Parts: sequence; structure tokens; C-alpha cells
Amino acid sequence: MPTTLAAHRFWTIEDPEERAAQRIQFLKNASTLGGLLIAAADTHGKPSLAYRTRHTVGHASDAVTHQAHAAADRVGDAAGSAVDCVTDAVEAALKQLR
Repeated sequence: MPTTLAAHRFWTIEDPEERAAQRIQFLKNASTLGGLLIAAADTHGKPSLAYRTRHTVGHASDAVTHQAHAAADRVGDAAGSAVDCVTDAVEAALKQLR
């Protein structure tokens, strides 16, 4: 885009035909850039990478919490407070990601 701005300065040209030609080239380059941006952002109906990352982190934290509680059930109440600490740490990490 900087090259387009420098090379096709149609607003500084006095000759109407040359101005029109430069304006066409400028708009062609600008529209090509716009098309590239749309193509880069298009996810074909799938959620964005950021959304998928947050979603995966949420599932991972749920799995960790579930496994921690399952382990506490097997070990007994002595591990209950440790599970609560792990659960609190996972929730704090999730809050920082959001």
C-alpha cells in the first residue's frame, strides 16, 4: 500500500486523462489489498483461531478439574484441599487468558 500511495498519486496530477489512469491503478491496487485481507480473515464458516484456542483451553481446564476431583475421590478427603487449590489455579489461569 505505501508503494501504491507513492506511485499512483492521482490527486496531484493536472491532466484529466492521466489522473483517471492513475486513479484506476490506485483503486485496483487498493481493491486487491482489500481482497487479500478478506481472504486472510475468511475461515470458511469455522470459528477464528483465537476462539478455537479459548475453547480448547476451556475444555482442557474442565478435564484437569474433572481428573483432580476423580483423584480426590479415590484418595479421600486428605486430597480434597489440594484439589481445591488446583481448581482455583486453573480458574485463575482462565481468567487471565480471557
